[in-house]
Amino acid sequence: MAVLKVLSLAIAAITSLTNAKSNECFSDSLGSCEKVLFFTHADTIVLDQTDYQMEDNAAGCELTITNKEKLSLVKELKNPAMSFCRKGERRKAKGNDIFSSSIPNEANYFFPLDKKGYIYIERKNVVNLKEIRPDVNH
Repeated sequence: MAVLKVLSLAIAAITSLTNAKSNECFSDSLGSCEKVLFFTHADTIVLDQTDYQMEDNAAGCELTITNKEKLSLVKELKNPAMSFCRKGERRKAKGNDIFSSSIPNEANYFFPLDKKGYIYIERKNVVNLKEIRPDVNH
């Protein structure tokens, strides 16, 4: 039963992220815009508004996970992606090797992964999200 629920959430997340009709944040199959989703092909972790804080910085934003149980689950995800709302729109973030100079395709943000594919967590509970901005010089 739990596997079916996780699978249906993952399918809903992937379907919503690939839907190009609208990027507006609203309540949908992923829940309200206040939720942050971490997902892989097999697992989905949902952070409710009380589980995190998000703050802008010069490079993008920082996600501070305040719920210790959910933080430990997020740390176990290998090569995850994220879905969240920022600036009134649904955004997608993908993991990227911490030593890579490239940026991931089809994402608005990226976050560092260690050599094994797990999220690099700063200051014990912070995920640093770098915004992918268009290069206006080319």
